[in-house]
Amino acid sequence: MQTPAPSNSRKRRRSDQYPREAEEEAFQIASKKHKAIHTPDPSQPATQQDDPSPILLKRDTLRVLRRQYTQAARESRANPRPRRPATRLANAEWQRRHPPLKPARTYLKHCRHEQYRALQSFARHGGPDLRELRGCQRAALCVSKNPMAPSQASYTSRSRDRRLSRTKSTTEGGTSRSKSTYNRAFQQVLIDYNVYPPHYKHSDGRAAPKPENWDDINKRLAQSRASLSPSKFSRKEHEDFVDKDASVAKESQVKKQVIPIIEGTIKDARNASGEIPFTNLDPLAADEHLASSVPDFYCGARAEDLERQIRVNDLLHKVVPSTQHDLPILPNHFLAAKGPDGTAAVAVRQATYDAYFGARGMQDIHDYGRAEPQFDNKAYTFSHIYSDGQLQLFTSHPVKPSTAGGRPSYYMNLLRSFSMRDSPVTWREGATHYRNSLDLAEEFRNESIRGANEVFANRARLELDQLTVESQGQTAPSDSGEEFETAAEEEQEEGKGAEVAEVAEEEEEDDDDDEEVRSSLPVSAKRSRSRRQTDSRRKRRNREDSEDSEGIGSTPLSSQSVIPQASSSAGKKRKGKGKVLSDKKLVR
Repeated sequence: MQTPAPSNSRKRRRSDQYPREAEEEAFQIASKKHKAIHTPDPSQPATQQDDPSPILLKRDTLRVLRRQYTQAARESRANPRPRRPATRLANAEWQRRHPPLKPARTYLKHCRHEQYRALQSFARHGGPDLRELRGCQRAALCVSKNPMAPSQASYTSRSRDRRLSRTKSTTEGGTSRSKSTYNRAFQQVLIDYNVYPPHYKHSDGRAAPKPENWDDINKRLAQSRASLSPSKFSRKEHEDFVDKDASVAKESQVKKQVIPIIEGTIKDARNASGEIPFTNLDPLAADEHLASSVPDFYCGARAEDLERQIRVNDLLHKVVPSTQHDLPILPNHFLAAKGPDGTAAVAVRQATYDAYFGARGMQDIHDYGRAEPQFDNKAYTFSHIYSDGQLQLFTSHPVKPSTAGGRPSYYMNLLRSFSMRDSPVTWREGATHYRNSLDLAEEFRNESIRGANEVFANRARLELDQLTVESQGQTAPSDSGEEFETAAEEEQEEGKGAEVAEVAEEEEEDDDDDEEVRSSLPVSAKRSRSRRQTDSRRKRRNREDSEDSEGIGSTPLSSQSVIPQASSSAGKKRKGKGKVLSDKKLVR
């Protein structure tokens, strides 16, 4: 009898020797996976819900799952579920139960304030918990334990700004690529919005107008500088410059090695910057998806030189180019540098685009405090191009619109051009014009800022004076009212005193008449006559007192508060006088 070979318990059993056991094991593994995908049952203990065991996707497991799915599909086709006919009512009900998905931007725009605050709080605490989802990488959900260094974070933010300004811009209708100076269609967009490049001529033959201060600018830029004399910049320095300019291969090398030699030493380093997207300024055309201007070099003024109210509220999106408010504001001096592979057309478009924002900002600060803009047809903005050893200087100035309510036109005009590799004399002349343009642009900025600050100070002074006048006007009526009441009291007292004096004089006259009559009558007649006269005087005084009380009751409330004291005093005087007179009569 053949005995089976002893089996090693430590060896793994093959699935072909034990097919039924392998199938049951695979079914158990599949059922575990099926349970892990669904929502955990709260009735089960926590040990069965947390940390599900991993599933090994072997061939046997996949075979069992495939067989189960195939069998379930066959059963569903054999016993189809009755469906409701697709009537209009059914479709309406289905649409009501399954509303279409909305973009997040649309939902946030139309949701209630409570929902918006709840979403903010939900997102602030990390958003939904995705740890229970299989295949989700935990490293992507956790915050890095080693935060980026400040230099790396600033580099990332600069890269993000550069991508935003030169790549795609997303809208609600879809995603469209924004137009930048590297786009050939950008030139026509500038012309459509009245921003004209150098040497432009209109269809009717009109050339670009020169600014009114054209001759003054040329004279000022041609003034000699002691720092660029032949002794300071000799032929040896010029040869070194030509070697550097010819050896650079990238645009970044031109900016770092060549431009600083032409630029020289800047008076205030905080007035100069570059490669900063002008994302805070109002765009040239909001519906054209234009990229933000990113000048290679630009010079402006310090933020603290301009009143805070002006640069934060009044002209925030006119003269403050970046959201980082400590960078230079009111830029009016630009430079576009290109390397050996750069094209002149891109440089011209970039210089024209940069100069537009500078000229517009200078016009806005000149019009600060005015009811309507005023155009003096003068240039206060300079733009330069350096490419392949050629230095070109331009001016940009606005021109009044031809129609009421139209857009002003901005024209670029070429001042001078110099070949910086030609000779030391040409180099010194070009560097002189460039450095003088820096100084002249600074003078234009300072004068404009000084004028805007004076307008703001005068406005604040006028508002303060107006508030002072209004406060004095509020206190004046009360003083006049008190004077009126005092005058009324004095008049009432004078009137009462005159009445009392008249009554006293009449009584004295009556007494004299009575004495004359009584002297001619007998004694009994004298007594009866004096008694009748006393009664008549008493009745007359009572009648006068009643008339005074009725007059006081009929006076308005405003005068009652003033008259009672005077009337009472007058009454007292009248009563006292009457008492004295009656005593005199009795004595007589």
